[in-house]
Amino acid sequence: MSTFEFHLNLNLIFYSLKETVASISRTTMMSITRPLQVICFHRERDYGYKSTFVEIKNPVIPKSFVGFAIDNARKELFQKRYGQKKDPYENKSRKEQMDVRKRRTELKKLKLDNKKIWYREQNSEDGVCAPRLMMSVYYMICGALDIVYKDKPIDRFWFLETVARMPYFSYVTMLQLYETLGWWEIDGPLKTMHTDEEINETKHLRIMESLGGDILWWNRFLAIHGALAYFMVLIVFFVVSPRLAYLSSELLERHAVYTYTEFYESNETILKGLQPTREMLDYDPYCESMYEIFTYIAMDELAHARSMRYVRKLPNS
Repeated sequence: MSTFEFHLNLNLIFYSLKETVASISRTTMMSITRPLQVICFHRERDYGYKSTFVEIKNPVIPKSFVGFAIDNARKELFQKRYGQKKDPYENKSRKEQMDVRKRRTELKKLKLDNKKIWYREQNSEDGVCAPRLMMSVYYMICGALDIVYKDKPIDRFWFLETVARMPYFSYVTMLQLYETLGWWEIDGPLKTMHTDEEINETKHLRIMESLGGDILWWNRFLAIHGALAYFMVLIVFFVVSPRLAYLSSELLERHAVYTYTEFYESNETILKGLQPTREMLDYDPYCESMYEIFTYIAMDELAHARSMRYVRKLPNS
């Protein structure tokens, strides 16, 4: 095994460890007694939002692009209020509605101070050095996010997690192209690592959806189109220089670290009083509160940033 493969496999062990623990936990819970399953069920809390989930009961394939586009346009245009998803808790009983309202009231108390995020970044001893042009674009985009998502931390997190999946999609796409051309090893450790990172970001995204991060139409519009634009930019970066692509990803992941850390530290009391959603328990079956979840997400983002830094410093093949 080469030094390159050895270090990448260390990263793979880190990312797969949490998945292994979660898998063992789910398998164990299926084999234990019914009372314990009921206890675990009662740990789950519904905040009136649902993450995107498509249940496939029979073998199917996707529709055509045009078919999906028409269905999505119809869905967006004929919702109860244009610009917002139909509220999923409207069909619940009166008591359930009251419980959901109380939980949502607590969610609305969560705050995020943009100035403190910038203070963390400027005083970090582990900052990212990037070309001036890239840093200028980075500051411009982050400044725009501060304005658009002022007092909307969950919406901001959903936007960030939607965009954060794009680097790993683009890297795997390019590596598969190089495999096809015979320029790169098939299913090498680098592609496996990026796939695991994308799966991890997807779990973060579903958590934010379970808190209503995607409820607003304009946020979905910004996130989807921003993600597609970023995907194309990263493809160009990877073609020109993979190191440039990894550098941009490191910037994004570092910003996520500062943002999540500021969020869970400044909202510690509230988060410790909020019980996890089903998606949070899928992510970590042992969590007791949202505080733990946001702490773990910040740790994940830090691991991603460090892996991007390590990979971009590797020699070319």
